[in-house]
This record gives sequence, structure tokens and C-alpha cells, in this order.
Amino acid sequence: MEVGIDSFRVRAASVAAASVAVAATLFAAAPAESVAKPKAPKGFFGVHVRGLDGGNFTRMRKANAGIVRTGFNLSTLRSSPYGPDNWSIFDNYVAGTANNRMDLMPVVYGIPAWLPGEIMDPVVQAAWQQYLTDLVERYGPGGDFWKLHPRVRHRPVRYWQLWNEPNSFVNWEDPDGREFGRFLTRSADVIHGLDPGASVVSGGVVSEPLNPDVERGNSFLRDMLAKRRTRRAVDVVAVHPYAKNASAAKRAMKDARRVLDHRGMKRTPIWISEIGWGSTTPGSSGRARRRAGPGHRWAMTPSRQRHHLRRTFKIALRQRLRLGVGRVIWYQWKSGPDSDCRWCETAGLLDGDGDAKRLLGDFRKLARR
Repeated sequence: MEVGIDSFRVRAASVAAASVAVAATLFAAAPAESVAKPKAPKGFFGVHVRGLDGGNFTRMRKANAGIVRTGFNLSTLRSSPYGPDNWSIFDNYVAGTANNRMDLMPVVYGIPAWLPGEIMDPVVQAAWQQYLTDLVERYGPGGDFWKLHPRVRHRPVRYWQLWNEPNSFVNWEDPDGREFGRFLTRSADVIHGLDPGASVVSGGVVSEPLNPDVERGNSFLRDMLAKRRTRRAVDVVAVHPYAKNASAAKRAMKDARRVLDHRGMKRTPIWISEIGWGSTTPGSSGRARRRAGPGHRWAMTPSRQRHHLRRTFKIALRQRLRLGVGRVIWYQWKSGPDSDCRWCETAGLLDGDGDAKRLLGDFRKLARR
């Protein structure tokens, strides 16, 4: 789904590995799904946000969100090649999450209109790698942001997600897993060169893209991870197991795990960097669901939406060791207009006015440690 404050220009042209000890725990031998009620590890559940007002960070923390995901679009920072950089929106996210002891995972993406060409073109790649450098040097350990804002709680950004849904026709022109693997490798080299302790998270691969002409998630993952350099460069592989129900989402998680295991990445965590369903009004007809757009199968009554959140979160908790699931992020925090995804408009834990839905209570309960 769309991740940013800005829209993707490329639609024309959308850790648990924090330490070796955590990774070792993540993949310890696990028995079959336990009947005991599972508890969420610290920071396991999070939310995606498309826009924030000043008070929402505290509200997210009180809802037990451990990680916030949002889009850091290059064109938001740099609207022209000559004008001054506008760091204010990004600074707001970094300060808000840090002061509330939540992790932040920026989704780094976008080619601005003033930069013609495709992402892999040499000129565009040079600008892209400079953008990555600027981000890490500002928000990473010892970054300029922390020197400029000494009163902000020191919590450097250590998770960087590179692009979003690269096997989607909306977000990457002519999706190609091997090409995206090269993009990941080059980008990871920049980030790790500046911050060896950072975790590079792949763009979230959609398990079942709505467009039948693009590559399905498992095939794309196999191609993306075909090269050893890419497998070594990526610390976390992200997937978006959107499906008609929680059971189908579970199958998509298992399929992704099999692909990684086959590629020799048994110890590489999987993050569910987006999962969610939209809601119709109670008793809505099939016609109302169809108005939710091509993904109408992901729009349902509020009671079914709550059921699928609870069921999916419990599956992730019970299967996290077996499948190596490191984080689960609900799409999204607040409902609102979305020209590209009609069902997404009602996927929020809050409604469009910012009032809590019953869904928020389910999230808070399951995300509690």
C-alpha cells in the first residue's frame, strides 16, 4: 500500500536482528504451536502511519505500539536540486518516536520530478545513494539531528526499509526481482558503510499482487535473493501477506519462510511490514464491498476486521519462532482518503476523525507485553 507523506513518482516511472543474541533466541528450536496464551515480545507489534499530528506519538505508545513505520520520500526532503532541504517532517517523526521510546522504521523511496530517469540509471543512483548517506548521517548514531536537538531522547534510527512493494506495478515500473536485488545490494552497502550496526530491511514484497501481470511474491523473492551478495546485504526480508483471511495470510508467511530457507537464509528474520483489512458498514452488501476497489476482498464488516486482526496477531505470536517472524505492523494507524487503495481508507485503528475504533482496543490488548 502507499507508504508516504508524498505520492510515489515511480508509479509512472508504492529486527529482531538488533543483536546476535536476539537472532539466536529468535531461531531457537520451538515446539508445535502452543496452547498457552502467547505474549508479545517487546516492540513486536507496530503501526504504519501516513500522517501525524503532534499528539499521536504518545497515543501510539499508550496503544503498545513498539515500532512506527512511515514513508521518507526523497521529494519530501528535496523538492528541487537547488533549494534548501526540508528536514522538518522527518525530524518530527524521529523526535516523536524517540521521546516515546518507540522504534522508527522509515521506508526510504521516491524519485522526484526534477530527477529524470529510472532508479537504476547512474545519475539517479548517485542522487539516491547521497540521499541514503544524508539520512544515516542525520539520524543514525552520532548523527547531526541528535547534536541539534540535545533534549530529544537519544534513540538513533537503526532500521531502514528500502522501497515499498517492489513487485507491485504501482511502486516499481516493470517489476524485476533480480534488478531489485541489485538495488538492495548497492543501497545496503551505503547504509552499512556508515552504520555497521544498522539493519537493512527489504521492501515489503506483496504475496498476492492485485495486478495479475506482475510477479507473485514467492517468485519475486526467489529472484530478489538469487545473488549471494544480496543475501548477505539484507538483514531482514519484509513481506506483505495480504489475503482474504487470517488463514490465507498464515499460508503466505509459511511460503515466504520456505523461499528464504531454500536460499540458505534460515536465520534471516521475516518482518510483516504491512498487514490489514478494511471495513465496510455492518451489513454491507457485496456491491458496497466492490466499491472498495480491486482489493474489495480485503474489506469486510468491522466485526470481521477485528476477528482477522486478532487471529493474525495470535498466529504471528504462536508461529514467530518457527517462521522467524520478527515484527508485525498493522496497516494503518488512522483511516483516511486514499486515491490508490479504497479499502485502505477504512483500515485504521482510528477512524478518519481520530476517534478510537474497537479495533484499537484489540491491538492494544494483543500488543501488551
